[in-house]
Amino acid sequence: MGHIFISYSHKDTEYAHTLAEHLHSMSFPVWIDDRLDYGSQWPREIQKQLDSCDAFILIMSPRSFDSEWVLSELQRAKRKAKPVFPLLLEGDESWLSVESTQYYDVRNRSLPDDEFYADLKQAVSARTPSQPQGSATKAESVESSRPRGRKTVGWFAVGGLAAICICLLTGVIWFQRLADKGLFPSISTGTDIITAQSNTPSPAALTSIVVSAVPTVATIIVLPVQLPDGSQVTMVDAGGEYQYTILSAQREHLSQDKYLLRLRIRAWTNAGAMPLWSDSFRLVAGDLTIAPVNDLNLLVRQDEMVDGDVIFEMDALLKGAILRIRWGNSNAAWAIKELRMIFP
Repeated sequence: MGHIFISYSHKDTEYAHTLAEHLHSMSFPVWIDDRLDYGSQWPREIQKQLDSCDAFILIMSPRSFDSEWVLSELQRAKRKAKPVFPLLLEGDESWLSVESTQYYDVRNRSLPDDEFYADLKQAVSARTPSQPQGSATKAESVESSRPRGRKTVGWFAVGGLAAICICLLTGVIWFQRLADKGLFPSISTGTDIITAQSNTPSPAALTSIVVSAVPTVATIIVLPVQLPDGSQVTMVDAGGEYQYTILSAQREHLSQDKYLLRLRIRAWTNAGAMPLWSDSFRLVAGDLTIAPVNDLNLLVRQDEMVDGDVIFEMDALLKGAILRIRWGNSNAAWAIKELRMIFP
């Protein structure tokens, strides 16, 4: 049996420890992030433990909802197809991000009922050692209203997926025949890409369009991104300067209502070292905060320039957002800068 990862706000530590000790008494291996060995690099260790866990327990409260770490851990657990077990410790209802997952009500601050442990054991047992950690298989997902009747539902899902594939294939063939007869206009293979220069460009340069052909069979629709505040931020403290530069920014259609925002970012410092992490970047639009969907874990040494990609999944209706850049995990005023983005 693999270990279980508990994600929680540190203001809910008492309940998390009580739950962890009870799980240990039932022979469930548990890992929580305040049990790091001395000298461990904790962001890397948290990622390692999350990626290798067999189940993910989310303790929901207003405090954990406001925690960027908890939200990032949940997003990564879902992307790695970990079975998610939400516990509602405080609040009126479950979170939107786990709306489709059955949650367990522990608002009286009691331990979960026997059904929770049975479901947890079933999910952990399903993850055999031969299966690579983080592989996205539907059999591992706990994102259903209840595990009862899971095999029957699974067969219906497989049959439905096969029917959808057949319909899509038929539609493609039908569309191609109509296109051959001239009933549809041809699809251009050109794409519009906004490229930001490594030095701070003028607003006119940021809105320039470069047209290039996509050397693939399928056309990727790329949409422009405008950076009216420039493409570079510099942070200064007593130790030196830290500079982040957006080398390029573009949006790619995923579906009718989703797209990827892909940023190529360069980091440079004249100080000892600086982080270039996924957690260094957040996209903010009103009350919405979006974390990157990709992993970026680089360290930039003195007088070295390092490039990395930061990718966000966003709503296609979004017309603008703020890119918040943070030096490491510092909350100091000098260590947080923002760049405004407009999506025409």
